[in-house]
Amino acid sequence: MNKFLFTIFIALLSLTVKAQQQLSYAYDDAGNRKSRTIVLDTCSAKAVTNQADLFFLEEMLAKKQIKIYPNPVEFELTISITGYDSSLQGEYSLFNLDGSMLFRRKITGEITLVDMSLFSKGTYILNIQLKGQPTSWKIIKL
Repeated sequence: MNKFLFTIFIALLSLTVKAQQQLSYAYDDAGNRKSRTIVLDTCSAKAVTNQADLFFLEEMLAKKQIKIYPNPVEFELTISITGYDSSLQGEYSLFNLDGSMLFRRKITGEITLVDMSLFSKGTYILNIQLKGQPTSWKIIKL
């Protein structure tokens, strides 16, 4: 009976450890946690801090590297797609948490600027599509 309980305990412990590996945290300069993100196994997105201490997210989509920064955003969000060309037929759309589409635009180059100054503080969903492949990003407006 003790061996059975021990085996169950180890199995539950391994599930807990795996679940902890799927959380990603972002911190400000003072060490306070700003956000917690659940990272799915099918997504290769990761958070990176570059030399200017600018927090951004990146992901591979349609064999192109996509970077979204800064997130959280105050005025202007940048979508950077390395090696973008018009044959990718890219577009992005912004939704509020109610699911209402705020706008949809075409991506025309490697750098696309999204004016977020018109929107109130809160959380938004940015959908990007390249060559019919979709990805979604949680954007926080300050």
